[in-house]
Amino acid sequence: MAINTTAGTASEITRFCIITDTARKVKMAIVDWRVTPKIAVNDPELMKGMPPSLTAATGMDAMTHAIEAYVSTDANVLTYAHAIASAQAKAMQTFDRFNDIVGAEQAPKQGTEKAAAN
Repeated sequence: MAINTTAGTASEITRFCIITDTARKVKMAIVDWRVTPKIAVNDPELMKGMPPSLTAATGMDAMTHAIEAYVSTDANVLTYAHAIASAQAKAMQTFDRFNDIVGAEQAPKQGTEKAAAN
């Protein structure tokens, strides 16, 4: 079982695993069908606590996948439709998430209005 905590690029359901060795600054790949989970869960509540930079990176990654599907030489009417819908959804989800973050960061903290007035 895989539980996704990013923007839903579907990387959690592939046969690829990337392991990052931060000490050596190296990424290593495992490619094997046996690492593909039988079940993948996307829980948007888990994604809400992710840092804004991770939200941006995974949102752009998902958008890139949609664009790749659209411009692929193997694209067809069905893949065009899915690519466009995916790109629109990812764009809106990413912007909505950042509006939530920016709004929360810019909202006055409780009690600060009184302190500023004094």
